[in-house]
Amino acid sequence: YLNLGRLTSARTWGSCWGPMAETFSTGAEAASGLRAPVQQNGDAGGDTRGERTSGSPKPVDAGVEPPQEVGKPTPVSEEQAPVAPSGPGKRKKRRDATRERVVPPPKKRRSGVSFSDEHFAETSYYFEGGLRKVRPYYFDFRTYCKGRWVGHSLLHVFSTEFRAQPLAYYEAAVREGRLHLNEERVQDLSIVLKDNDFLRNRVHRHEPPVTAEPVRLLAENEDVVVVDKPSSIPVHPCGRFRHNTVIFILGKEHQLKELHPLHRLDRLTSGVLMFAKTAAVSERIHEQVRDRQLEKEYVCRVEGEFPAEEVTCKEPILVVSYKVGVCRVDARGKPCETVFQRLSY
Repeated sequence: YLNLGRLTSARTWGSCWGPMAETFSTGAEAASGLRAPVQQNGDAGGDTRGERTSGSPKPVDAGVEPPQEVGKPTPVSEEQAPVAPSGPGKRKKRRDATRERVVPPPKKRRSGVSFSDEHFAETSYYFEGGLRKVRPYYFDFRTYCKGRWVGHSLLHVFSTEFRAQPLAYYEAAVREGRLHLNEERVQDLSIVLKDNDFLRNRVHRHEPPVTAEPVRLLAENEDVVVVDKPSSIPVHPCGRFRHNTVIFILGKEHQLKELHPLHRLDRLTSGVLMFAKTAAVSERIHEQVRDRQLEKEYVCRVEGEFPAEEVTCKEPILVVSYKVGVCRVDARGKPCETVFQRLSY
């Protein structure tokens, strides 16, 4: 435990989101005219009912559970739409040393995260000891090969980017026939990945519990939804979490579907979180992010005595490890500006 001696606020601009967001403000027109909604508890143990959304994507993260990428205004999640190759309807051919294989191109979908009733009905919640828990369920992790994986073996990718399971887990998945590459069983983790390769792994998921504290709706209009995210709940599916995420809780308990996260808060961070209801609104607000018109404020406690004067940091941030989510200041990183001001000591 840290000796927490003083309170500090920070205002951050740019594409690198900090870990302790408390409040959120923007000059977006979408934030005007918000109405305070009636709180809905929903039936946490039941399936969401309603018309199924057309064009719902298939999940696209590997059978193993990568962490969130830091510093992106839109998430890399189980449901992120891959980019389709040029020429709709075309099939992309690739050759290897022994034979030709044909890999279907990924389907082009709307940007943002989109889930349907089929996804929400995969399992249900139950509450115990102040925790929200998910009943175990079977699930197919699916993903197209990411650019940084091309030219590397499956063994390399699993050992450097996936922290949820040890290598023995993936070796067992190969032996049991649960891991597929381009819908063919993987025989050896030394296989080298190529552009547009498709991975699928069937698992029995046991999600970690999160707080039973509800995700409260603060405001809503035809463009945006604003909620109060409790600590311990991830924003969107990632790693070991799927149903125990803000996206799924809003879809299952508030019938809010196809939401586009406008920014993110770390799993252990509580605070105001904003979603767009359409891709057009999402793009409009992300333009404001790029133009430095959006501001976020954070409140945190740290060890030691922070300087009394205002401190401004304009150093670029680079992801050092996707496996453990470590970042550092580096000239090759993304631009970020944060102003720190001590509130009390």
